[in-house]
Amino acid sequence: MAMGAAVMLAIAAWIGWRSHAGTSAAPAAVQDAAHPGEAATAAPAHPAGSRPLPATAPLPASGTPLRLVFDDLKRRADNGEAPAACRLAAELEACEQVREELPMFEEQLRSHEAAMSDGHDPQPDPQQRRQFADAMERHGKVLLGRLEQCDGVPRVGPAERAGYWRRAALAGHLPALSHYAVGNAFRLQDTLRLLPQLQVYRDEAERLALQAAAAGDVRTTLALAAAYSSQPGYGIRPPFLAQVVAADPVRALALYLHVQDALAATGDARLLALRNVQERNLERLRAGMDAQQQSQARALAGQWRGQWQPPDLSAPLPRLLVYGNGGVADIGPDDCAR
Repeated sequence: MAMGAAVMLAIAAWIGWRSHAGTSAAPAAVQDAAHPGEAATAAPAHPAGSRPLPATAPLPASGTPLRLVFDDLKRRADNGEAPAACRLAAELEACEQVREELPMFEEQLRSHEAAMSDGHDPQPDPQQRRQFADAMERHGKVLLGRLEQCDGVPRVGPAERAGYWRRAALAGHLPALSHYAVGNAFRLQDTLRLLPQLQVYRDEAERLALQAAAAGDVRTTLALAAAYSSQPGYGIRPPFLAQVVAADPVRALALYLHVQDALAATGDARLLALRNVQERNLERLRAGMDAQQQSQARALAGQWRGQWQPPDLSAPLPRLLVYGNGGVADIGPDDCAR
C-alpha cells in the first residue's frame, strides 16, 4: 500500500544517510566544529596576500552530486573564487537542512503508524487517507533525492559554512553578498557556536547590506529598510540584520522610495503583490514621521538614485518579498551562478 511504501522509503533513506554520515573521509579542516579538537573557526575572507578571484571555469551543472565536485569546489573556494565559495556554502547548507528534516519526517510517519495500530486513524475518510499517504510518499521521494545529492559528503561545521558565505560576500558576489548581509549565513540553532563570527558580522553587516542595495539587489534593499524601520511587532525573532542596525526611519523611507521609483517605471503585472506591500510600508512609515524627516528621506532617495544601480526587479517574485519579521528567503546553489 502507498503508506507502507512511504514508510519503507523514509527508513531506507535514513539508514542510507546514517551509513555514510560518519564514514566519509574528510579532512580535519572540514569536520563538524561542534566536536572537540576539530576546526572551529570560519574560513578567512581569502588567502593571505591574494585578491578574491572570479570563476576560472563554469560551476558544476545543477544537480551534480556534491561528492563528485566537493574537492574541486573547496579548492577553488580556498583559492578565492567567489562563485565556487557561494556554491559550496549553499550546497552544504542544503545538506544540513535535509539532515534536520528527515528525522522529523520519519517521526511523523512513526506517529501516524502508531495511531493506526492503536485503532485511532488520523484520517478516517478513505480519500483523505489516500491523499495523506500520497503526499507523504511524494515528500519522502523528494527527501531521498536530496539525500542522494549529499551522499558521501563530509560534515562541515557552521563556522566554516559561514566563512565561505563571507568569503564570497567580501569578493562582491552579489547573491552571496545579499545572503550574508541579511544574516542568512547564520542559523538560530547555531548561535552560541557562532559568537566569534557574529561579532565580525555585527561590525560589517550594515555596510555590506548598503553595498548590495547599491548594486541593485532588491531583497537586501527591502530587508535593510525593514531593519531600519523598527516597525511595531517587528521584534519577534528579528533577523540578524535587524539586530545590528540602529532604527533610522529616514533611511528606511529612502530605501522604500528607491524601490518605489523602480516599481513605478515598470508595468509588470506580476509585481502587484510587491506594490501592495510597498504601499503599506510607506503609509506606516510616513504616519510616524514629520514633514522634515520625509523631506530628508526624499532627498536621500534622490541621491541614491543618482549613485546606485537601479533596483533589479527581474527575479522571481518570492525572491523579492520580505517576510513579516523582516527576513528574506535563502538563496540556493543555482543562484550562485548568477
